[in-house]
Amino acid sequence: MREVWRGYAAAWECDELGHLNVAHYLAKAMEGVAGFAIDLGLTDAFTDKAFSTVRPREIHIRFLKECRPGTPLSAFAGVYEIGGDGAGVYMELRHSATGEVSAAFRFTLNHISVRTGERFSWRADTLDQLDAAKIEPPAATAPRGVDLAVPAETDVSAARADALGMDMIGRGVIEPHECTVFGWYRPATVISRISSSVTNFSRGFPEESAQAAGEADGPRLGSALMEARMVFRGWPRAGSAYVIRTGVVEAGDRVRRLVHWVLDPVTGRPWASMEGVAMLMDLDARKAVVPAPDMQQKLRESVIADLRV
Repeated sequence: MREVWRGYAAAWECDELGHLNVAHYLAKAMEGVAGFAIDLGLTDAFTDKAFSTVRPREIHIRFLKECRPGTPLSAFAGVYEIGGDGAGVYMELRHSATGEVSAAFRFTLNHISVRTGERFSWRADTLDQLDAAKIEPPAATAPRGVDLAVPAETDVSAARADALGMDMIGRGVIEPHECTVFGWYRPATVISRISSSVTNFSRGFPEESAQAAGEADGPRLGSALMEARMVFRGWPRAGSAYVIRTGVVEAGDRVRRLVHWVLDPVTGRPWASMEGVAMLMDLDARKAVVPAPDMQQKLRESVIADLRV
């Protein structure tokens, strides 16, 4: 694989869990996508001079090792799938000092016209460059708690969210600094807004809600995302409103699986959806916590069987 990015985990990029926030993992990886595109000869693909660019249709992420403030990081990428107008790119964000993989990404990228957003074919020389970058992703970082073979939901809408009884956990407006040079929002904005809203999801994290209300003793708790599948369905611009609807789809002894729909509250149509596998974490001991039986029962009662990403 080729090195495509190098930097570190800044203190301001870390959250209340004491490690790099998930949004900044993806932001760094998207810089790596741009760096990889440049390395493949698409030198203007992420500039305001671009005729075409690449944009994700889906992203899978596995978080494997936390990054504390100041951790030096580097990203390496290769191509695992080539299509006529797209590609599958595998990337690892590593701890530079040890080489340990902190997160693994699988990007399903579309090659699109900047003007129309429509997909179109690669040039022959770009196909040659993509072929030269072919790799086989390692089995150790393969999807684990998320099944990528399951088709994404076709009816993601406000009406469907109402029918399923999904909770509203966040809402707001896309800010200019969250958008690319092309005007549409950055992919990391999706996971950022979900991350900053999920604390409101009391049915999915009843332990944190009880703690926030002062109704629970014991260790300080926080929810940590272990794996995610993101599906991009629309490309809002600065000033566009969003609302996040969320439900529990599986409640295990140690992990819980959630689905989030990011919707346009004006039209009810989708901007994006995300499936996440999360665990409860003791913030002082830095280890997973098994929920108490009463909390596990609350989680099981909240499951929406028909909900998909």
